[in-house]
Amino acid sequence: MNKIDKKKVILNCLLNQPDYISGKFISELTHIPERNVKYLITQINNFYDDLIETDKKGYRIPETQRDHADAILRMQDDEPDYSFNEKKVFILTSILRKNVPLPIAKVLNQFYITRNSLKNEIVLINKELKEYNLTLQTKNDAIILGGSIIGKRQLMLDILENELKMNTFDLMTIQNYIEGIQLIELQEIIIAALKKENYTIDKYSLINYVIHLAVRLFFSQSENYKPEFHQTEIEMSQAVLHIDQIVNTIYNDVKAHYATAYFSKEDIYNISVLMFSRATPDSIEVMNLDEIKKIIGDEAYTILNEILVSVYATYSVNLYDDNFIFRFGLHLKNLLLRSRQHLKIANASLNGIKEIFPLVFAIAVHIASIINKCLDQRLSEEEISFIALYVGIISEEKKIGSRTLRCALIIPDHYAIQTAMIRRLEHHFKNSITVESMGPDLSTAFIKENSVDLMITTFQTEIVTSVPIVYVNQILTNQDINHIQYYIDNTNKLKAQNIIRTQILRFFNEHIFFTRQNFTKRDQVIDFICDSMFSQGLAEAEFKSQIYEHEEVCSSSYGGVAIAHPLSGVSAKSSIAVLIQHQAIEWGYGKVNMVFIFTLKESDKDLFSNVFNLITDLIQDKQSLNLLLNVSSFSEFVELILNSSSKNSAI
Repeated sequence: MNKIDKKKVILNCLLNQPDYISGKFISELTHIPERNVKYLITQINNFYDDLIETDKKGYRIPETQRDHADAILRMQDDEPDYSFNEKKVFILTSILRKNVPLPIAKVLNQFYITRNSLKNEIVLINKELKEYNLTLQTKNDAIILGGSIIGKRQLMLDILENELKMNTFDLMTIQNYIEGIQLIELQEIIIAALKKENYTIDKYSLINYVIHLAVRLFFSQSENYKPEFHQTEIEMSQAVLHIDQIVNTIYNDVKAHYATAYFSKEDIYNISVLMFSRATPDSIEVMNLDEIKKIIGDEAYTILNEILVSVYATYSVNLYDDNFIFRFGLHLKNLLLRSRQHLKIANASLNGIKEIFPLVFAIAVHIASIINKCLDQRLSEEEISFIALYVGIISEEKKIGSRTLRCALIIPDHYAIQTAMIRRLEHHFKNSITVESMGPDLSTAFIKENSVDLMITTFQTEIVTSVPIVYVNQILTNQDINHIQYYIDNTNKLKAQNIIRTQILRFFNEHIFFTRQNFTKRDQVIDFICDSMFSQGLAEAEFKSQIYEHEEVCSSSYGGVAIAHPLSGVSAKSSIAVLIQHQAIEWGYGKVNMVFIFTLKESDKDLFSNVFNLITDLIQDKQSLNLLLNVSSFSEFVELILNSSSKNSAI
């Protein structure tokens, strides 16, 4: 007989006795040694919160606990124990989805726990509910959830988000959590409205929107719900008319299906803004800034302008693009609305973007710092990842972090040939090369005068020059295109190596290069490095607080490496401090073994992407990373950088 069986034998014995019985009598009835009886009863009470009363007269199960004891006996031996999270989700969703109190008896029978145990669980749950300004309370043998509808709405969204992350990515997974609202039906309404105006949307964003709309509808059925009627009337441009028409269609169709729900068109509009920042029209009309301002409002427009100016000033990255401004402006408007209502957005599709695209994420952190100051609150790393998505799209289009090569086109002086050649080059290499000059002259004087990075020519020549020359046909073939791409990649690689050798290496300094330290905490490292840089005259007094500001916005750890820099302002000098140690350092939510902290002066700010990519290229190459972890001197570190840069692709 195993221990579980023995416990059940003892419970069954006590259930069959109306009053106290001694341990000796239990032993005689069950054939379990008396000393084991006492031990097993102690275990039962520890697990089930004093299920068995103990007294000098012996042991008994009181009337109030007999149903519970009977339920325990009916449990299968292999039935798993319920976790705190399972009990929490059951209690909260049971209340939220029916919007009515939850009988205490239902919880006790569901999880085979006592009232005292449930009381302890409620205390723990209430600690987690503080961020929503909600509270679980017991009244009239039931559990109720007190607080605002906004808090309950966000709680429901967070529960559904976790459910999506843990289970199959579809609406049927979460249908049971929202009673009375048909999610598939809502999805069909949205798809039809989008299709009518020639819009499409990715699956994740569609599901996300359906969930937000369903939760809003669900809570709008409450008698305490107050719909929104505060949207400012705006003069509609053609692009806004499309949005308004889609919202009208969704509003009218939803109203027809859920006539008892009390919600406004503004309710639908405000949660739809996010969807429109992800939906793609067949064509986007070019709008001027005044039209965009009317769409997103004065506050979002002001912040957007500050972001554009600041990103260029800090990183020399130009985000001035009609498509980016329009889409990110819509996202920014929605972000401000959600943040002030303490609503969060699910973003599971962007998990890992920080490690995969560190430069893009670094720029997104800078943008988040600007938004944080305007909102006087901190954006989550999930929100920053969403910002990184928009920056990532434009970075792909503009090739942020790379330089376009200056190209001389040496071809016959014939209009048709020149026009066709330029058109083909622009089609394939618009973001990689810029034609600086064009003509039939292939002399060394021409090459020197035009100071180009690459020459593309249809002429054969014996001229010896340091400028790479690509020979192509007058009508470009696919082989020519591949040949040009090879030379572009190789030229960029050589330019990157040259930048490292002539410009970036000077930022490293053996006086701020540290190995074999034994730090364990982030703040220890930041204080040590920043104090060292300040004492060497390589950083200003406020530099340390600027690094901590970066960590406050978002942790600077990327996998096992931290890369920290000021989010604003420039330094009098450019320098990169390095710390490498085998002892792991707690940094944010993870641990790191290497730390890079750098600052750039005004004249070097356009090298930010080169510095950042140099570091991330090093750490993403497993062989280089292992070598880095074992360097013992500054000269060895420099040699590793040079060797690594010679084999990495262009920065």
